[in-house]
Amino acid sequence: RADIIRQQQQVFNRHTAQLVEDLQRRLNHVEQLVTSGTAFVNASTDVQQRDWQTFTETLMLDKNYPGIQSFGIARVLPASDISAFKIWMQAQGARDFTIYPAGERQRYAVVSHIQPFTTLNRSVLGYDLLSDPMRRQTSLRAASLAQSALTPAVTLVQDLSGSAEPGLILLQPVYRSGTPLVSAEQKLQALKYFVYAAF
Repeated sequence: RADIIRQQQQVFNRHTAQLVEDLQRRLNHVEQLVTSGTAFVNASTDVQQRDWQTFTETLMLDKNYPGIQSFGIARVLPASDISAFKIWMQAQGARDFTIYPAGERQRYAVVSHIQPFTTLNRSVLGYDLLSDPMRRQTSLRAASLAQSALTPAVTLVQDLSGSAEPGLILLQPVYRSGTPLVSAEQKLQALKYFVYAAF
């Protein structure tokens, strides 16, 4: 009996180790995707919609990153910049662009670019990541530490039915160039974008 229990434990340990390794490999793969997006945004003065589309098409998300629901950019804005940002988005072709959920906040992290540009993903444009407590906590942690951060399991905005499996969102902060990034407060003040992948 002791031998059987020991063998079962060994099999369980092997399966567990393999599962952890597979999950870590997949997460590293997603992190590389987000890092490449961050590099693209850093190298651009102002990311146009067509530029983000061209960039993500070359990555072949469906083939190379299975399970990725969306790959996007959220622009960080104070409340005073919201009107100008809406005009910019409308000039980019998003004529009916609105920020949601409704309500006044001091700071927003609004999804401004998203690929693939499917019907479901289109509904995410204008969503304020900071309006949700879990996304907000993860975003601010990433920004204050200047590194990528993963949300707990969340319902993705694309999941209109609420019946799908929970998703995860990996976010990486992008800061204004030439600004000091020593303290957490300086990092938050210099924050310009989040590049993220939802899967």
